[in-house]
Amino acid sequence: MRQLLKKDVDFRWTSECQAELDFLKKSLTSDPILQPLDPNKPLVILCDAASRVGIGWQLLQQHKDGSLRIVANGGQALTSAQENWNIGQLELAALAKACNVTNVTPYDTL
Repeated sequence: MRQLLKKDVDFRWTSECQAELDFLKKSLTSDPILQPLDPNKPLVILCDAASRVGIGWQLLQQHKDGSLRIVANGGQALTSAQENWNIGQLELAALAKACNVTNVTPYDTL
């Protein structure tokens, strides 16, 4: 679907686009879903530079049952300049994005 956002690309909704949309809807509406941030617990940061296509990150915290739960996540497609970066630079860019998160809801505001 991201290809549809590029300049000078004709809009064509394909079966692949529909499959991606269905996957996103299912992922966003089923467990595990985002958990509220507990500012008293440490964070685990996961970062990834995916196949020279984009970068992604997750902030996680340990839940009562011992599992790690996502409290925030994000990602972005690479710019044409970033497509020339090495994998270390892309991983670092993902880490920088993760460390700049400001839109996480703490437990005490629920």
